[in-house]
Amino acid sequence: VSSLLYNYNNSIIGKEIGVFPYYKFYFLKNNLNSLFKVGIRVGVGLGYFTNKFDRVSNPQNLFISSSLNGILHGKLFLEHKSLNAGIAFTHASNGAFKMPNLGINVISVSLGKNFGCKPLTYHKTWRNDTLNQQGKMGVVFETINGLREVFPTGGKKYWVSGFSVVGYRNVSKKSALTTSLDYFYNRALLEEQR
Repeated sequence: VSSLLYNYNNSIIGKEIGVFPYYKFYFLKNNLNSLFKVGIRVGVGLGYFTNKFDRVSNPQNLFISSSLNGILHGKLFLEHKSLNAGIAFTHASNGAFKMPNLGINVISVSLGKNFGCKPLTYHKTWRNDTLNQQGKMGVVFETINGLREVFPTGGKKYWVSGFSVVGYRNVSKKSALTTSLDYFYNRALLEEQR
């Protein structure tokens, strides 16, 4: 889990405080003692903004219109022993739940040193050979639902929904072939075109 605090040094936007769990994917990592580790870190979480859009007190803030926003984070990193460096992209937005909503994008560069205790050792205590068997096939059903506001600010909110059917066939313990059929309904797009 990672946390963030951005002080935008701007009375219109204010500050952002956020938290997001993340997962690291390694591209280059031969073993636990390899010289360099290269990978990406991806995370999704929540952020709180101190200053949001208000028609009277803060009409210039076209970026953030709600205090609570979603955070999307991605980072390309390099690790060498206890040193690390990376470049990250972080986006905060309410997903057009409330307008105006341009969102905030931050690109950052990091350089650091890791401190900690001895590395954790993991013991595999449970194994299910039926999971991820080669040739196993299956179907997954997914749905999403939400609301989206269109201009003008304070305008009507429209229902947004989607449905997916995903079929898969495992070809190894780590790989699968998939196909999907997706349907999205966004009434707000029709209203924006009028």
